[in-house]
Order: sequence, then structure tokens, then C-alpha cells
Amino acid sequence: MTYQQLPDPAVTDKERATVRSEAEQLFARLDPMERRQPASVLRVVLDAPDLGAAFLALMDQETASTAVPLR
Repeated sequence: MTYQQLPDPAVTDKERATVRSEAEQLFARLDPMERRQPASVLRVVLDAPDLGAAFLALMDQETASTAVPLR
């Protein structure tokens, strides 16, 4: 399965180019193992946006409940 981006009329070509450039920079910093792990998660999330939103909400909740308070 591959992700096929649909054109969003609200996003400009300049914004698309910026996001693409940032994605390429991030990709370059990752080793092969690090690239495979998020790719697997992203394929699921991009295929089911509602699932992705629920997953992020759970991650935020987990982070908030395990955060170490500042002194």
C-alpha cells in the first residue's frame, strides 16, 4: 500500500514545497530502521484519519499522565 496525496486547494505550491523539503531533511537524518518504523504507523494513520486522531489523543493523554512535574 502506498500513500497517494490528494491535492488540497487550500494549500499553496510554496507550502507544499516547504513541507516536502522538511520531510526530505527529516528522512535524511533517520537510519534505515528509524525510517521503517514511522512509515508503518503513517501508512495506517493516513489510510484512516479518524484512527490517527484517536491515536494522537491517546498519546497526548499518556504523555500528560506520565509527565514529570517541573520543580
